[in-house]
Amino acid sequence: MNELISKKIKVEYVQETGWRRPVKIRIGKEEYPVKKVVSRWEEHTLDDAWWRRRHRVHYIVDLNAGAQYEIYWNRGASGQRDEWILLKKLSIK
Repeated sequence: MNELISKKIKVEYVQETGWRRPVKIRIGKEEYPVKKVVSRWEEHTLDDAWWRRRHRVHYIVDLNAGAQYEIYWNRGASGQRDEWILLKKLSIK
């Protein structure tokens, strides 16, 4: 069963061509190296009102600690909300 977390985190990343590749995640005071980016996709919502527009880049990452998480980078409108969110811990089957 997946566990919803939905909180801000710090992410170290490497800027690749066209995307940011997470390499380390800080959850609270603990830091975890990213073993593998399993998948990545972008979420775009368009709205007439700029404040309701959404631009997020979602990642499924495997951590060296043996857990898998869904995180996203919230780019916001024109980069106004450059933040990372730990959305949920995923069950590995």
